Amino acid sequence: MARHRLLLTSLVLLGISCIGPSLLAQEPVVGPPISPPPSDYEPRPPKFGGEPRPDGPPRGKKFRKRLEELSPEDRQKVLEKMRRWEQLPGDEKAHQRFIQGEREKRTNQAVDNALKNSGLELNEEQRRKFAEIYRAERRKVEEELRSEMDQKRKERLPALQQKVVELYKKGQ
Repeated sequence: MARHRLLLTSLVLLGISCIGPSLLAQEPVVGPPISPPPSDYEPRPPKFGGEPRPDGPPRGKKFRKRLEELSPEDRQKVLEKMRRWEQLPGDEKAHQRFIQGEREKRTNQAVDNALKNSGLELNEEQRRKFAEIYRAERRKVEEELRSEMDQKRKERLPALQQKVVELYKKGQ
């Protein structure tokens, strides 16, 4: 489980925003900038350190199944990102894991705040479902906002480039 979660987290850190329903959905949450990990930061060791999982199929079967469900293009992207992750040095991996942990903390805080502000009294299963729905809808909003900003940027960059060229020509 821990290795599988680590692999999925790693893929998220390498830039996969969403490769399928409820698979590797990165939660972009606006918040303070993430600081580098403390010098004494060490990732937690895996819970089952290579032992078979006591609660489910052998490691990787679910991941392989979900990978097979992807389109060939998405599958290729996932595999390429996995290769890049494997080539990262250990300290960079630790840094990326730290950043992902901070992002998860902010996301969980956002879910908790949304739940508190809703005024709903939910049991554990209802809370889990609420969090799942909140994250999915939040992901949609964040993606929509990202797309809008990308479009605005595309529209404004040519004018910016022209302005800089003119300023540069005047300076010479």
